Amino acid sequence: MQIQISTEHAIRIIRYLHLRERGVYSAQDISAALGVSYPFFVKIASMLRQAGILDAVQGRNGGYLLNKPASEISLYDVLLSIEGEAKPTGRRANEADGTDPCVVRAYFQMLQETTVAALSSKSVAEL
Repeated sequence: MQIQISTEHAIRIIRYLHLRERGVYSAQDISAALGVSYPFFVKIASMLRQAGILDAVQGRNGGYLLNKPASEISLYDVLLSIEGEAKPTGRRANEADGTDPCVVRAYFQMLQETTVAALSSKSVAEL
């Protein structure tokens, strides 16, 4: 499993805002501080806003802030907001090859459930 770089940046954005407590920070300030290009930051921030993790304030002194405490944002919440839900493949293996597709599918389902549980149990604030 490979986590997208955008998910890693999303976690870093949330941590940046968390470590600075309350406040509104501009997209330019956050993207520069984290070394993320401005357009890429805006794309990630938009996905985090749609997921209800970030909020945006318009206007001259506008910017971004956390919509809820980082202790209430799990790593899985971030993964879902950026990458969407991972679903096991619905394809059936060719049973003529002598393999049991149910065994393979069951193993990967268990692996996915374990990964989701691990990511769900860790908040961004705990990193």
